[in-house]
Amino acid sequence: MELKFEDLIERPEILDTISTQCNLKLEYDIFKSNINLIIYFLGNDAKCVFTEKSAYIVFKKYTNLLVIIHKDDGFNKEELFFENLNMSLTGTNKRKLPNFFSRLYQDIIDNKTIISFFLILLIVIFKVINYNNESLKNLNDALINVISIFIGTLFVFITLFYEDEKKISIMLEKENFDINSENDKYIFNISLISLVCVLISNSLMNIQNDNIILCNIKEYIKANFTTLYSLIKDNISFVFTAMSIVLLVICFTSITGYYLKKIKSSAINKKILSFKEDYDKENLNVP
Repeated sequence: MELKFEDLIERPEILDTISTQCNLKLEYDIFKSNINLIIYFLGNDAKCVFTEKSAYIVFKKYTNLLVIIHKDDGFNKEELFFENLNMSLTGTNKRKLPNFFSRLYQDIIDNKTIISFFLILLIVIFKVINYNNESLKNLNDALINVISIFIGTLFVFITLFYEDEKKISIMLEKENFDINSENDKYIFNISLISLVCVLISNSLMNIQNDNIILCNIKEYIKANFTTLYSLIKDNISFVFTAMSIVLLVICFTSITGYYLKKIKSSAINKKILSFKEDYDKENLNVP
């Protein structure tokens, strides 16, 4: 069941007839500009949990009504504090969540050494020693198998993890749900793009060298990117294979760093808790 804000204003008595779960969806600007009216209708005691772009509010006076607030550019906790509204907040500020491209750029910078190593190795093997389409195709087939297995495993893990309501509740309480979900989404997207790149590489190898579109692309690159053209003049698919490997390296290093950081953080928090417990026991024994 869904309640419209216009109906609430015209017939506030409708609130007393709500006996099952009912949603009231509002944009943040509308909610903010009508906050005094909303407090008048729903009371000033509420609890809220918010994610990157949505906030979910339950008012003490009408627990069957769920107010859903949407904000395109995301929430900061400060934006949900209102005078005369006593509302507890759980959630993660939007500024803690970097976007996909800024995070990808930072990961490339952080892992430039290992990325450079794999790229140099790839260039030496396929461009200096013994480059041919059949060898590249064999490498692509191996990459497709590796990435496909990884994506399948990751998908199962994510599905099972986010089915555990207890873990989700704990993450929301610790205000790290958005961060964890963005990490998982980022790694999944990176692996998916890597798979697409290697599939494009295989597809390009099936295109004849006299293909007009392919020749035009080569000529544009030759005119504007001389160094890059020297690497791909024999086969553009080589570039997509290299891109796939770069993304795969980022994917594996990101997921490793992600879990190591969680383990480290958990260990530190447990140690801090043990410090607190030790001092609490000592303070109890002090006469």
